[in-house]
Amino acid sequence: MVFRVRRIRRRSGAALVVLSSLAMLASACGASSSVSSSSSSSSSSSSSGVSTSSNSGSNSGLAYADAQVQKYSGPVSLNTPAPIANPVDLKGKTVWYIPITNSVDSLAGIGTTMAAALSHVGVKVHVCDGGALPTTIVSCMTTAAQQGAALVVTSYIDYAMVPTAFQALEAKNIPVLVAGEPVDAGAVPNSKLQFLDPYKQTDLFQKLVADLVISDSKGQAHVMLIQLTDSSETKNANAAQLDVFKKYCPKCTVNSIQMQTATISQMPSTLSAALVSHPNTNYVVVQADAFLPPAMGGIQSAGFAGKVKVITADGGLAGLKDVAAGTVAFDPGSPIEWQGWQDADAVIRMLSGLKVPAQGDGPTRVFGPNNIKSLDLTHANYLNMSFYGVAESAFEAPYLRAWKAN
Repeated sequence: MVFRVRRIRRRSGAALVVLSSLAMLASACGASSSVSSSSSSSSSSSSSGVSTSSNSGSNSGLAYADAQVQKYSGPVSLNTPAPIANPVDLKGKTVWYIPITNSVDSLAGIGTTMAAALSHVGVKVHVCDGGALPTTIVSCMTTAAQQGAALVVTSYIDYAMVPTAFQALEAKNIPVLVAGEPVDAGAVPNSKLQFLDPYKQTDLFQKLVADLVISDSKGQAHVMLIQLTDSSETKNANAAQLDVFKKYCPKCTVNSIQMQTATISQMPSTLSAALVSHPNTNYVVVQADAFLPPAMGGIQSAGFAGKVKVITADGGLAGLKDVAAGTVAFDPGSPIEWQGWQDADAVIRMLSGLKVPAQGDGPTRVFGPNNIKSLDLTHANYLNMSFYGVAESAFEAPYLRAWKAN
């Protein structure tokens, strides 16, 4: 195929949604998968616990996990954006939004909510679907330049994927916000090229999912993790999750299947074999809820439906419906609208000649049996803050004040 999966770094939940979709386009690329114990880099399938601590250590670890789950189970709190001293007049400007693909709900939602935010300062947003193809992405970026875009926002497009297209926009003095990506080695950030890296949210999700397993199992879990290992950074993210188990759950047994994005289609058979090899498994951790369909296929194939609890992350609408149906135990998420307004805030700051602040943890909520029934799981609510217990006016007001838009 024309499309080739790009090098993967630490990804946020939204990025994993993108990658799961793109994996189907790139199944011919080929990559390996393996089963391993958490305490070894070996590809053996032997199980190993992580227990060396005393019962008092186990109790303190459970208390910590319970506290983390409690912290993120209620309505979220919001950070207040810093005020912009001298925002420029942006009325009549057009910003181009180029997601790697607009067929993924989260990326389409980010574009929709960013456009709603920027409308408060008179900016229009034009969406150009990257279509998961480098040639289409380049065409979008070229056309944006030709039509005089005030700024281009790319979403989950690695700079290294189309570097000459990014450089062409810079050469035409068109600012570019690279959203959803860390700074690439070949890029030099400056006032016209800035990055919005979501890695802190990625790390929070990884650790919170481990906390959920520990809390729900009372520190006695036999866990099978589904881990992406496409790069050293995804491995580092996996290690952060394992560190939580090692530190706070000495009586847990943790094993993993290690996969690459290009072989997601092999997940059902790989997971099935791993579960059969580890019959005591009672928890399966799915890195993002976009991977739930193949994971559920593996669980069913192994005859483990009803024997394991499934815990995932990202808070996608389909995943939350699975929580409501009882097929998934927990699915922590962060609101799409928050990400869209974060991008809008970055756009306004860039066009005002300011540096984009580093992106921290987003407002995060654990969705599970204790709160899921209170939610109206519609697509419209997925695009606003209602799942997170925040009124729209309360969410929007700090941004509008910061932008001097009211």
